[in-house]
Amino acid sequence: MKKFLFVFSRPVYSGALGRESLEQVMLLAAFEQHVALLLSDDAVFQLVVNQHPDNIQACDHGKLMQALPVYGIETIYVEAESLTERGLNQDNLIQTVQCVERAQMSTLLNQFDQVINC
Repeated sequence: MKKFLFVFSRPVYSGALGRESLEQVMLLAAFEQHVALLLSDDAVFQLVVNQHPDNIQACDHGKLMQALPVYGIETIYVEAESLTERGLNQDNLIQTVQCVERAQMSTLLNQFDQVINC
């Protein structure tokens, strides 16, 4: 079984790519593949509690993220500096994540067979 890492870095509601990428993640996991996520830059906002996407008529990424364990996706990495730069910490997030320092990114990426940038 291959290990897949999906890397999200774009703003959460900047278009359909984020939602479509999450759907790809769930589809791949449904076929019992090892899937993990890495969120950096503005993508960390996907994990923030109390999102109100209905104000902009968008799909709630927070609810999609909360559904990931149902598909067997339990590993979510977040770039620690991205959280700090945006004034966030793990208390602001809807899920437990593993924080990774920027200096550790290449080590993390090398642990996966496929890295997909979303």
